[in-house]
Amino acid sequence: MRHELAIGRLRVDSAEEAARSEQAILAEIERLLARFLATGEPGAIDLRHESRRRAGADPARLIERLGSGEVTATIGGFGRVEVVETTYAGVWLLSYFDAAGELETRQIEIGAVPSLIAAQRDDARRGLLRLRAELATEPEIRPTADRPTTTRLEGADA
Repeated sequence: MRHELAIGRLRVDSAEEAARSEQAILAEIERLLARFLATGEPGAIDLRHESRRRAGADPARLIERLGSGEVTATIGGFGRVEVVETTYAGVWLLSYFDAAGELETRQIEIGAVPSLIAAQRDDARRGLLRLRAELATEPEIRPTADRPTTTRLEGADA
């Protein structure tokens, strides 16, 4: 369905405007993905901001066009974040929901993995300390003939 809005002598075709906005966002995704591949620098696009900034921008249409790839993840916490790899490797859709399950915002992230999923160094450091503390309380496992201290993998060179 086409919608036209007449403003004085200016006519705006909303379907045309939506298509232009979608193309502009896709071009930005392409630019950020190319930059990531060239430099390793990740990027992000706030779809809520883009919807406000670009007349006619339709996030649902863009999301449908990007499609769903092979990887999905759900992250809990104060709310919920659904992470979906799009059909374009390195392009991720993140949907943020509040504690009541209402959609707060959506974001596109460009990178190897979304920053929300990647372990932060401080978190990994705390994990290491917890693991060391747990290992300290375990009885020591001594090597025996049937349980060597090293394992040789089949097909591995010595």
